[in-house]
Amino acid sequence: MQRNTEHPGRVGIMADTQWMQGHKAVINSIAASAVMTSTVATASDDGTVRVWDVSVNKAVRCIDCFDRKGVDEVAWNGDVLLAASGANCYHIDTRVNDHMIVVKEYGERHDFEGDITSLTVNEGEVIVGLETGAVIKEKNGTGVRVVPHGNVVSGVGICGDTVWSTGMDCTLACTTYNAEGGTSNTIELPGLQLSGPQVINPPFPTSLSISSASGTPEVALGIMDGTVWVFNEEYEPLNVWKPHENVPVEDVVWQGSKLWTAGKNGYVALWEFPEDDEDEQEAEEDDASSSLVTAVQCPETVTCLACPVWLAERHIVTGDVGGNLALHTLPKLA
Repeated sequence: MQRNTEHPGRVGIMADTQWMQGHKAVINSIAASAVMTSTVATASDDGTVRVWDVSVNKAVRCIDCFDRKGVDEVAWNGDVLLAASGANCYHIDTRVNDHMIVVKEYGERHDFEGDITSLTVNEGEVIVGLETGAVIKEKNGTGVRVVPHGNVVSGVGICGDTVWSTGMDCTLACTTYNAEGGTSNTIELPGLQLSGPQVINPPFPTSLSISSASGTPEVALGIMDGTVWVFNEEYEPLNVWKPHENVPVEDVVWQGSKLWTAGKNGYVALWEFPEDDEDEQEAEEDDASSSLVTAVQCPETVTCLACPVWLAERHIVTGDVGGNLALHTLPKLA
């Protein structure tokens, strides 16, 4: 495991930024469509989901069907948009102008209660994390539930046949599902358990992202104490550093083999991880094994990130606490 103390607060880069306004409260989640170029969706505390065309810098739809409640998560399943508000997951067919909505209440369908706190979709499989610590994998109306965490699920992802998740109990879990249920291997994150009085920025995981660019899963976690961890499929930490000094990490997302991070200080940064040279001697613990590619200072705290497949490298979509959506085009550091 290597540590890197470099952080983007030490560099200043001018970005080409397209700002888009519409939400009246914090943006909680961004999802980029894989089938509709230049299309992203956002979920906000203002009780709406908006669909944006970033090529013209504006929202093309505003979906308001959530009984004035905040919307926490959003994800695309082909042309269908999934939006989580409370314990409900709304399925919205975006091909219909007068949006057809089917409400699925996971609490009733799976015989337990709890708000949806994490949501992702992969090839038609919907992965839902709940405040109870449960994780559901559903496809074609059939759901399988496991409880790998003892507290709120703060991030979920899927790679191949396995589902990765992290929770506010400072654990990381890998779950393999079958028709009867699933088997989870859950570990405590090293050095992140609370001890003594509550601290200002407790070491709770806030976000999770998975990359298979190297051929095997690499799981990145953003932590409230300011650290980012990268694990391999054997739960071995490959890298840990504080990309935004000591402020909480709001979100992490892979772009191929590079990792974007967003800090509560408003910085958004892209990091790369050079391949190890087997001919070189093993690096010391404090040597940097990640390097900064580019970064931008945003005027408000960035709460969520998205890297659409139709965007080139060093392009990133951000949502912030002021309800602003932005598409940043960043130069590479010299």
